[in-house]
Amino acid sequence: MLWLFAVSGVLGYVNNWIGYLAWGLGFATGIFLGIKIDEKLGLGYQLFQIITHMDVAELLQSLKEEGFSATVLNGEGTRGKVLHISLIVLRTESLRIRYLLGVYAPGAFYTISDVRESNAGVFPQNHRNSILFYVKRLLPLHK
Repeated sequence: MLWLFAVSGVLGYVNNWIGYLAWGLGFATGIFLGIKIDEKLGLGYQLFQIITHMDVAELLQSLKEEGFSATVLNGEGTRGKVLHISLIVLRTESLRIRYLLGVYAPGAFYTISDVRESNAGVFPQNHRNSILFYVKRLLPLHK
């Protein structure tokens, strides 16, 4: 309804270029704010796929201590033997995983994908999936 109202307002003044500019800026602002809110809330899960030729024993131990579950597969890459590590985490944990990768596997190749659906698996049980947690992420209180 809001979109129809905005477009009809712009089309009512076809010769007024300021209306088109205002509509475009309003549309872009709405998209920008929506993306920022989505990033701040961090709803959903992400799949990390890490490929490395390094020894990752410390990384795997650290992930286990943090409560994450990783699947490790042996593989063959262009440069020889590699390990392929997969783990699914809450989007709010993405920075933590990237930090651990920087500490224990710097230079490792990794990709991050959004997970639309998953079944079963081992996930850490914590407060990070509560409504209050997401409200605090959206409206942080300064100390």
